[in-house]
Amino acid sequence: NPFEVENDLYLWNAFWVMFVTSTTVGYGDYTPVTHAGRLVASVSAMTGIVLAAVLTAALCNGVQWTAEEAAAVHLFEREEARRALG
Repeated sequence: NPFEVENDLYLWNAFWVMFVTSTTVGYGDYTPVTHAGRLVASVSAMTGIVLAAVLTAALCNGVQWTAEEAAAVHLFEREEARRALG
C-alpha cells in the first residue's frame, strides 16, 4: 500500500532533516509533511542559526587584541612613524 510506505516514520530520515536544517544547509531531499514535523524543523533551524551566531561571536572574541596588545601595536606604529620622519 503506497499510503503506508509514504507515512512510515523513518527515524534516521528525521535525524538527517534535523541535522541538515540545523546546519543551515537545507538540501531539501527530505521535508517534513506533518505540522509537528514542521515545528521540529523550524525549531531546529532557529537553533542552528543561534549556534552559528554564538560560534561566530566566540571566534571573533577570541581573535581580538587585548587592551595591552592594542597599546603595544599602537606604540610600535608610532615608533616606526617617528623613525621614518627622521
